[in-house]
Amino acid sequence: WKATRDAELDNGCTIEELLRSVLERTMPNPLKRKRDECVLHQSADYGSLLQAMKRFVDTLPLTDPEAYASKGGAQKDEAELERYRERYAEYSRFMTCERLQGHRITSFFGRTMMLTFLQTHTHETARGLRGVVVPVLGEDRFRQMLCQLAAECTAEDPAVADDLERRLLAAAAEGQGGQGPAPSPESFLASESGLGFLLRDSGGKAEEDLGIIWFECISNDGSRENLMKLVHLKNIFSRQLPKMPREYIVRLVFDRKHFSYCLKKKDKIIGGICFRPFFEQRFAEIAFLAITSTEQVKGYGTRLMNHLKEYVKTMGTGIDYFLTFADNFAIGYFQKQGFTKTVSLPKDRHSGYIKEYDGGTLMECRISSLVNYRKIGDMIKLQKNWLFEQIMLHKSKTSFEGIQYFVTNPGVPLHPSDIPGVVNAGWKDNPAKRQKTAADHQSLEEQFTAILKALVNHPKSWPFRKPVTLAEAPDYYQVITHPTDLSTMQKKVKNHEFPDKATFGAELKLMFDNCRLYNSAETVYCKCADELYSFIWEKYEAIVE
Repeated sequence: WKATRDAELDNGCTIEELLRSVLERTMPNPLKRKRDECVLHQSADYGSLLQAMKRFVDTLPLTDPEAYASKGGAQKDEAELERYRERYAEYSRFMTCERLQGHRITSFFGRTMMLTFLQTHTHETARGLRGVVVPVLGEDRFRQMLCQLAAECTAEDPAVADDLERRLLAAAAEGQGGQGPAPSPESFLASESGLGFLLRDSGGKAEEDLGIIWFECISNDGSRENLMKLVHLKNIFSRQLPKMPREYIVRLVFDRKHFSYCLKKKDKIIGGICFRPFFEQRFAEIAFLAITSTEQVKGYGTRLMNHLKEYVKTMGTGIDYFLTFADNFAIGYFQKQGFTKTVSLPKDRHSGYIKEYDGGTLMECRISSLVNYRKIGDMIKLQKNWLFEQIMLHKSKTSFEGIQYFVTNPGVPLHPSDIPGVVNAGWKDNPAKRQKTAADHQSLEEQFTAILKALVNHPKSWPFRKPVTLAEAPDYYQVITHPTDLSTMQKKVKNHEFPDKATFGAELKLMFDNCRLYNSAETVYCKCADELYSFIWEKYEAIVE
């Protein structure tokens, strides 16, 4: 595949050279003559614009062939699908091999891969380039640049060029609707004002569209450039995570199996996430996450996490889960990013792989292939607008005065039919509603069985499902004189050994007490016991005798 890629570049150029050529033909007066040599006009706009365009293209993903086949609803011929499968295979090999060595899409692939991006992600590419180009060149030159880009990528097939140009211009026109003039990069954005916690993702997205911030995934490939970036990121982790040993931070950040997804602002790294993917287990462990202190509370952490969720989808066979051990200060942040304390990933897939920390809480995030996390703010906005429209659509045209009954009759109940508007809304009284009797309830044993079934199905119940073996804990039965577990309790229920609720509750409590007696409080076993107790005790209290 590398030979195929080299042959392609021999007949053309890299994506970086392609973008430079397009930009030269689009910018006003891009060239000047000096001593019979063409020298590129070194304006600040040109340099920053080219870099911003490269950064955007370097983050473009390719969807898997199955998703591409059904994209747009139109039937695609087999020849087209076969070409896409070949490109996707090259892209996947690059992400799992060459990306680790510091290569970028724009410097590794040629015009054929760029054409694939344009044809399969037309709207995303047009809108992304709009946010980069329009603030610098304006709308007219942006449209000229799209036409030039289509022509450069399809020089050998004019028919394809015309179709691609039409699609790009249509996508650009959709992105223009209602957008208004692009703000200046120095404008007073929500994230710059310190109000990013109100609109956590929108401020960072606006800055990203303007080229103020961008993202880059790096690893220790031995290059001087990446090593300098990793040193800077390591310093941020050391300052923002003072309880973490510095030697440990250095070891993980510079480990070749770990990646660092960096957030850069005006060519300076201001934060990042150090993570390690486990491809066979299809999860990634987040080791460190930090934003430098002067850039916090601006929504950057949310934008960084959303970018990482999209990035890992493109890595090899894909990543389905994030796992991390969060301390008490970080639990709130991770919960806002979709993490939960309930770990659904089977224990045998992560046990022995992820590093455990004393005092940390294991948290999980399921990454959905149906959600574009980079556009999650727009998605939520559409949902809110739709919900508001439905509320207004079904809102009653009749209004009623407030209830003063409880002011004059404190403590006296009011029948629902006497509340203005309740009957009008469709409520009906049912005087024949019967009272529940003991016969309506499940038997005690049925309730005990339901309680134990809920415990067995809980993901944190794995230490309690079967009796402890001597191979697992040789001295267990010297410490615990009255052992019990869920399978033992299920047998006792079948043998009618729990005559009442209190006896069953005592056995249930004994199981948790045994765990806390044998294991120290910071172990995963005690944490499982605490979570199970909180989960089940309310259900136990609701048992009706």
